[in-house]
Amino acid sequence: MLAANHGSVAQSVNVVKVNYQGLIRTKESTLNKLIQLEGKLLDAVDTLKVISQAEIDLYNTKLFAQVSHTTKTNGKHIEITFILKERWYTYAVPYFDLIDRNFNEWWVTRNHELHRVIIGADFTQKNATGHNDDLSFSFLAGNQTRIGLDYELPNNFKNGKYGMGVSFQYHSYRNVNYDNKNNQLAFLASDDVLLNRWLGQVSLSYHLDFNKEFWFNVGYQNENVSTVITDLNPNYNGAEGLEKLNFGFIRVGLRLDNRDVRGYAQKGQLIWAELS
Repeated sequence: MLAANHGSVAQSVNVVKVNYQGLIRTKESTLNKLIQLEGKLLDAVDTLKVISQAEIDLYNTKLFAQVSHTTKTNGKHIEITFILKERWYTYAVPYFDLIDRNFNEWWVTRNHELHRVIIGADFTQKNATGHNDDLSFSFLAGNQTRIGLDYELPNNFKNGKYGMGVSFQYHSYRNVNYDNKNNQLAFLASDDVLLNRWLGQVSLSYHLDFNKEFWFNVGYQNENVSTVITDLNPNYNGAEGLEKLNFGFIRVGLRLDNRDVRGYAQKGQLIWAELS
């Protein structure tokens, strides 16, 4: 038995150091929590396989456009250096829409009235603090108003096992589909707000490893409908004359993802399930 144990140790290598080249925004501590290689004892025959999987996991964070590695060995000790090229993390997308069926109707029939226009933008800052966290802000103005703020911080607590997220959304509408008549949607337009709603939610996630995640989400939604709408359709909210709707919700789910490259997978499976 002693001889067998001695042979097993002789065929193992110790990862004494993991280095990262090319980091600008991303924090080394975040990557260490993700791949968890430093200080590990690896079977010599599996070393390349383990490092290659860590390389794939780093690429699948979508933080990097390129990932490669080099190694230095000294007897039973190995030092790994990942060579990384960070992606572009800041995105701004403009938004333009009309409440009319098409541009020609707005321009000709409605005399291109500006109050019938919806404009806005979505801003996303990925890797906002260098911890693979995403911060998003969106707004719409005009016939429809929307303000949204989302923040997600995955794999950052308790040695990368836990993550969290928060979200807030506010919407108001001056053009509302209030009923269905003769198999056609009936709309009402007004200069005043006909419907507004807000939604807040918090999520917690637990990661067994990089490919296995469970999450828990709790939220609350409030909705207010103008009496103009409930006069036209008393059952708009499912109950006669109901102008305010408040409710909470809970969602739980899991993700099992062993795809090789998540953006353009050639092999592997993705299982996603949610219960609410």
